[in-house]
Amino acid sequence: MRFIPISGIKDASHRLFGGYAKLLRMPHTARFAIGSVIACMPFPMVGMTITISVQHYYGNYTLAGALSAVQAIALAIMSPVLGKLVDKFGQRQVSIPTIIVWVIAATALVSCITA
Repeated sequence: MRFIPISGIKDASHRLFGGYAKLLRMPHTARFAIGSVIACMPFPMVGMTITISVQHYYGNYTLAGALSAVQAIALAIMSPVLGKLVDKFGQRQVSIPTIIVWVIAATALVSCITA
């Protein structure tokens, strides 16, 4: 069994994460990055949730796929738009209305699927 020296691990870790550490030391960058990561967490799960719930209630993968595709296309179109708005107005001013709209849309989607 071959052992990797500790200095090799530290060197690899520095090459992989050194740029991030330097970036996160800039003022307000960590707060912005953490907020962005938390805000983006649910997005990968939405498509899967739509697929599973529509298939469960309606037994139709075609409808589930179509709804997931609409959601993915809307996300692909709106992400750059939201990015530009964040650059122009700031993260807080854009994130709060976006979260409100997202919660309303998700509630409407769940209501439509279950009704």
